[in-house]
Amino acid sequence: MDKPTGDDRQLLRHIADGDRQALTELYARYQRLLFNYLLQLTPDYGLAEELVLSTPTSIRIVMFCRLLLVLGYDFALSALASIVVALAHGGSLWEIFQMWLGPMLLLSSITLTLSLLIGSWFAIMAALVLEALQELPPYIERHAPLLHFANPSAWQTSPTVLFLAVLFIIFAVFYAPRQPRLSN
Repeated sequence: MDKPTGDDRQLLRHIADGDRQALTELYARYQRLLFNYLLQLTPDYGLAEELVLSTPTSIRIVMFCRLLLVLGYDFALSALASIVVALAHGGSLWEIFQMWLGPMLLLSSITLTLSLLIGSWFAIMAALVLEALQELPPYIERHAPLLHFANPSAWQTSPTVLFLAVLFIIFAVFYAPRQPRLSN
Protein backbone atom coordinates (compact mmCIF):
# COMPACT_ATOMS: atom_id res chain seq x y z
CA MET A 1 0.00 0.00 0.00
CA ASP A 2 1.25 3.45 -0.86
CA LYS A 3 2.19 6.00 1.76
CA PRO A 4 -0.62 8.38 2.66
CA THR A 5 -0.60 11.51 0.58
CA GLY A 6 -0.89 15.01 1.99
CA ASP A 7 -4.56 14.87 1.10
CA ASP A 8 -4.91 11.64 3.11
CA ARG A 9 -3.26 13.26 6.11
CA GLN A 10 -5.69 16.14 5.84
CA LEU A 11 -8.59 13.69 5.73
CA LEU A 12 -7.25 11.94 8.84
CA ARG A 13 -7.12 15.28 10.66
CA HIS A 14 -10.73 15.94 9.70
CA ILE A 15 -11.71 12.45 10.86
CA ALA A 16 -10.00 13.07 14.20
CA ASP A 17 -12.12 16.22 14.49
CA GLY A 18 -15.26 14.14 13.96
CA ASP A 19 -15.94 14.85 10.28
CA ARG A 20 -18.03 11.92 9.02
CA GLN A 21 -17.80 13.04 5.39
CA ALA A 22 -14.00 12.80 5.57
CA LEU A 23 -14.30 9.23 6.88
CA THR A 24 -16.66 8.33 4.05
CA GLU A 25 -14.25 9.80 1.51
CA LEU A 26 -11.23 7.96 2.97
CA TYR A 27 -13.20 4.70 3.07
CA ALA A 28 -14.31 5.11 -0.54
CA ARG A 29 -10.74 5.87 -1.59
CA TYR A 30 -9.17 2.73 -0.07
CA GLN A 31 -12.06 0.25 -0.03
CA ARG A 32 -11.18 -1.45 -3.34
CA LEU A 33 -7.45 -1.52 -2.55
CA LEU A 34 -8.07 -3.08 0.86
CA PHE A 35 -10.49 -5.59 -0.61
CA ASN A 36 -7.97 -6.69 -3.27
CA TYR A 37 -5.28 -7.04 -0.61
CA LEU A 38 -7.56 -9.17 1.57
CA LEU A 39 -8.41 -11.37 -1.43
CA GLN A 40 -4.69 -12.15 -1.69
CA LEU A 41 -4.71 -13.28 1.95
CA THR A 42 -7.86 -15.37 1.71
CA PRO A 43 -9.48 -16.84 -1.39
CA ASP A 44 -12.89 -16.49 0.26
CA TYR A 45 -14.66 -13.55 -1.41
CA GLY A 46 -17.28 -13.34 1.34
CA LEU A 47 -14.71 -13.28 4.13
CA ALA A 48 -12.71 -10.54 2.42
CA GLU A 49 -15.86 -8.49 1.94
CA GLU A 50 -16.87 -9.02 5.58
CA LEU A 51 -13.43 -7.90 6.77
CA VAL A 52 -13.65 -4.71 4.70
CA LEU A 53 -17.10 -3.96 6.07
CA SER A 54 -16.42 -4.98 9.67
CA THR A 55 -16.66 -2.47 12.43
CA PRO A 56 -15.52 -2.86 16.00
CA THR A 57 -18.46 -3.85 18.19
CA SER A 58 -18.45 -4.52 21.90
CA ILE A 59 -18.33 -8.22 22.65
CA ARG A 60 -21.00 -7.61 25.30
CA ILE A 61 -23.43 -6.34 22.68
CA VAL A 62 -22.64 -9.21 20.33
CA MET A 63 -23.05 -11.76 23.14
CA PHE A 64 -26.31 -10.25 24.36
CA CYS A 65 -27.74 -10.09 20.82
CA ARG A 66 -26.82 -13.72 20.19
CA LEU A 67 -28.47 -14.70 23.47
CA LEU A 68 -31.62 -12.80 22.48
CA LEU A 69 -31.58 -14.42 19.04
CA VAL A 70 -31.31 -17.94 20.46
CA LEU A 71 -33.87 -17.29 23.18
CA GLY A 72 -36.24 -15.68 20.68
CA TYR A 73 -36.00 -18.67 18.36
CA ASP A 74 -36.43 -21.16 21.21
CA PHE A 75 -39.33 -19.16 22.62
CA ALA A 76 -41.13 -18.96 19.26
CA LEU A 77 -40.65 -22.67 18.60
CA SER A 78 -41.73 -23.66 22.11
CA ALA A 79 -44.70 -21.28 22.07
CA LEU A 80 -45.88 -22.76 18.78
CA ALA A 81 -45.55 -26.28 20.15
CA SER A 82 -47.38 -25.23 23.33
CA ILE A 83 -50.24 -23.79 21.31
CA VAL A 84 -50.53 -27.02 19.33
CA VAL A 85 -50.52 -29.09 22.54
CA ALA A 86 -53.08 -26.80 24.20
CA LEU A 87 -55.38 -27.01 21.18
CA ALA A 88 -54.97 -30.75 20.73
CA HIS A 89 -55.31 -31.80 24.37
CA GLY A 90 -57.07 -28.85 25.94
CA GLY A 91 -55.74 -27.13 28.99
CA SER A 92 -54.35 -23.78 29.86
CA LEU A 93 -51.73 -22.32 27.56
CA TRP A 94 -50.14 -20.45 30.49
CA GLU A 95 -49.71 -23.71 32.48
CA ILE A 96 -47.90 -25.23 29.51
CA PHE A 97 -45.72 -22.13 29.17
CA GLN A 98 -44.80 -22.31 32.85
CA MET A 99 -43.44 -25.81 32.35
CA TRP A 100 -40.70 -24.70 29.97
CA LEU A 101 -40.22 -20.92 30.12
CA GLY A 102 -38.28 -20.70 33.41
CA PRO A 103 -36.09 -23.74 32.79
CA MET A 104 -35.30 -22.52 29.26
CA LEU A 105 -34.17 -19.13 30.55
CA LEU A 106 -32.20 -20.67 33.42
CA LEU A 107 -30.49 -23.29 31.27
CA SER A 108 -29.62 -20.70 28.61
CA SER A 109 -28.19 -18.29 31.15
CA ILE A 110 -26.17 -21.01 32.92
CA THR A 111 -24.80 -22.19 29.58
CA LEU A 112 -23.86 -18.64 28.57
CA THR A 113 -22.08 -18.04 31.88
CA LEU A 114 -20.22 -21.36 31.74
CA SER A 115 -19.15 -20.72 28.16
CA LEU A 116 -17.57 -17.45 29.25
CA LEU A 117 -15.96 -18.85 32.40
CA ILE A 118 -14.74 -22.24 31.22
CA GLY A 119 -15.48 -22.79 27.54
CA SER A 120 -18.15 -23.72 25.03
CA TRP A 121 -17.66 -27.47 25.14
CA PHE A 122 -17.95 -27.57 28.91
CA ALA A 123 -21.06 -25.39 28.74
CA ILE A 124 -22.68 -27.72 26.19
CA MET A 125 -21.89 -30.79 28.29
CA ALA A 126 -23.21 -29.11 31.45
CA ALA A 127 -26.43 -28.18 29.64
CA LEU A 128 -26.89 -31.78 28.49
CA VAL A 129 -26.30 -33.07 32.01
CA LEU A 130 -28.78 -30.57 33.47
CA GLU A 131 -31.38 -31.57 30.87
CA ALA A 132 -30.82 -35.24 31.71
CA LEU A 133 -31.15 -34.51 35.43
CA GLN A 134 -34.63 -33.15 34.81
CA GLU A 135 -35.70 -36.59 33.61
CA LEU A 136 -33.94 -38.53 36.36
CA PRO A 137 -36.42 -38.12 39.27
CA PRO A 138 -39.50 -39.42 37.39
CA TYR A 139 -37.48 -42.34 36.05
CA ILE A 140 -36.17 -43.34 39.48
CA GLU A 141 -39.56 -42.90 41.15
CA ARG A 142 -41.06 -45.34 38.62
CA HIS A 143 -38.31 -47.92 39.03
CA ALA A 144 -37.27 -47.36 42.66
CA PRO A 145 -40.28 -45.98 44.53
CA LEU A 146 -38.41 -45.95 47.85
CA LEU A 147 -36.08 -43.20 46.67
CA HIS A 148 -37.50 -39.69 46.81
CA PHE A 149 -36.15 -36.67 44.98
CA ALA A 150 -36.96 -33.01 45.11
CA ASN A 151 -40.25 -31.98 43.62
CA PRO A 152 -39.91 -31.82 39.80
CA SER A 153 -42.01 -28.67 39.86
CA ALA A 154 -38.83 -26.91 41.06
CA TRP A 155 -37.77 -27.06 37.39
CA GLN A 156 -40.87 -25.14 36.33
CA THR A 157 -41.16 -21.38 36.05
CA SER A 158 -41.00 -19.76 39.46
CA PRO A 159 -39.71 -16.47 40.83
CA THR A 160 -36.57 -18.24 42.06
CA VAL A 161 -35.82 -19.78 38.66
CA LEU A 162 -36.41 -16.44 36.90
CA PHE A 163 -34.27 -14.58 39.45
CA LEU A 164 -31.40 -17.05 38.99
CA ALA A 165 -31.67 -16.76 35.20
CA VAL A 166 -31.51 -12.95 35.33
CA LEU A 167 -28.63 -13.15 37.82
CA PHE A 168 -26.61 -15.43 35.50
CA ILE A 169 -27.29 -13.14 32.52
CA ILE A 170 -26.22 -10.04 34.44
CA PHE A 171 -23.07 -11.81 35.62
CA ALA A 172 -22.24 -12.92 32.06
CA VAL A 173 -22.73 -9.42 30.64
CA PHE A 174 -20.48 -7.85 33.26
CA TYR A 175 -17.92 -10.66 33.11
CA ALA A 176 -17.53 -10.40 29.33
CA PRO A 177 -14.65 -8.14 28.35
CA ARG A 178 -15.50 -4.68 27.10
CA GLN A 179 -13.40 -5.10 23.97
CA PRO A 180 -12.67 -8.32 22.09
CA ARG A 181 -9.30 -9.84 22.81
CA LEU A 182 -7.19 -11.03 19.93
CA SER A 183 -5.75 -14.47 20.44
CA ASN A 184 -2.69 -15.95 18.80
